Amino acid sequence: MSQPRRNSWSAQRVLLVTALVSIAAGALAGYGLGYAAQYQAPTTRVYYLFNSSVNLDPAVFGVPPDTFSPDHLTANRGDTIVIRYYNIEESGGDPHSFTMHAPYTIDDVVHPGNKTTITFTVNLPGVFEYYCKFHPPTMIGYLTVLG
Repeated sequence: MSQPRRNSWSAQRVLLVTALVSIAAGALAGYGLGYAAQYQAPTTRVYYLFNSSVNLDPAVFGVPPDTFSPDHLTANRGDTIVIRYYNIEESGGDPHSFTMHAPYTIDDVVHPGNKTTITFTVNLPGVFEYYCKFHPPTMIGYLTVLG
């Protein structure tokens, strides 16, 4: 005589699988709510950017003393960025540029004692370098666009 075949899904297994699926669904729902809470509608972000210097002798170190202040900007995808860039050097000083490559192709030169306003919308997340084309490698900064 053959024994009756046992049901491979016992009540305990069904309860265990149901509990695990419920926990996973709850975790995903919580993650989704957390993401929704972190999302911010696109906005306009205004930054004030200046050239500055570190105290070093370029003849000794072989690099220019020029830097950006601040050297890191952060925005959310979809934001409009407005940079008010000031060259604070006096007449006879150096020109500086705010230069970025694609996808945010910008190349504005600011002469001593002058300022410029740079406006663009950030639609691609990532970290993007901006720099002064006249003073590499020290005059660099980064724009972080959060996705």
